[in-house]
Amino acid sequence: MGRVRFHDGFNQSENWFEEVYMGLNQGQIVVGLENARTGLVWKQFMANPEIEPALRKSVFIKRRER
Repeated sequence: MGRVRFHDGFNQSENWFEEVYMGLNQGQIVVGLENARTGLVWKQFMANPEIEPALRKSVFIKRRER
């Protein structure tokens, strides 16, 4: 990682880091990796009380059978 941002590429075994830094359009990759690694992003998202009812209304989550 650079001083304030991530390098676009690296090879730890060669101790090589790309001189170019990651662009803003690639920032979501970091978020996706963290979510895949720990589930933190999804847990934080679902902690919002409005999310589950909104997802149910939009049929992204199947409604529970009564």
